[in-house]
Amino acid sequence: MRDFRLCIIAMSVLCTATSVHALIKGSKTAVSVEANVTFPASDSNNQMLGFGWFRNGFTLENSSTSCVFDSAFPVSGNIILNDGNLILKQDTELHLPLHFEVGR
Repeated sequence: MRDFRLCIIAMSVLCTATSVHALIKGSKTAVSVEANVTFPASDSNNQMLGFGWFRNGFTLENSSTSCVFDSAFPVSGNIILNDGNLILKQDTELHLPLHFEVGR
C-alpha cells in the first residue's frame, strides 16, 4: 500500500510540474513575421532569431527578463523593455512607427 501511495504522489508531481524553456521567436531558415510577443522572466535564454521580422515590436516582462536579439530585419511597433536586458548580437535597425519604453 505504501508503494502505491508513493507512486500516486510521484505521478501527481510529474503531471503538474511545469518545465522552463526559452521562448524562441523567428527562424534560422525562413522569414517569419512575428506578432508582438512578450518574453517572460521565468524563461531563460529568450531569443529573437535571424529571419524573424518583429514589425509589431516586443515586450520584456520585467527587470529579470533577458532576451538575445539576432535578427537581420528591422524592428518597429512597441518596444517595451521594462528595465529588462536586451542583448544585441548584431546591429539593430529601428523603423517607424515606433514606440519605445525603457521601464515601468
